Amino acid sequence: MTAFCIDKPAYLAGRRELGRIWKKLIGNHFPAMSMIFVADLLDTPAKIELEATAVVP
Repeated sequence: MTAFCIDKPAYLAGRRELGRIWKKLIGNHFPAMSMIFVADLLDTPAKIELEATAVVP
C-alpha cells in the first residue's frame, strides 16, 4: 500500500487517531506500506491518496 499525502504536519499530528481508526476497521493486519509526501494531488480537495495492490486467491 502506498499513501500520498500533501500535509506532513497534519499527518504527524493525527497519527494516533489514524492508528485507532485503522485498528477498529482493519485490526492487527499491517501490510507493507509506504508514505510519500507530495506537493499536490489531482483530486482536489483531497489531502491523501491511497494506492493498494491485492492478490485474491
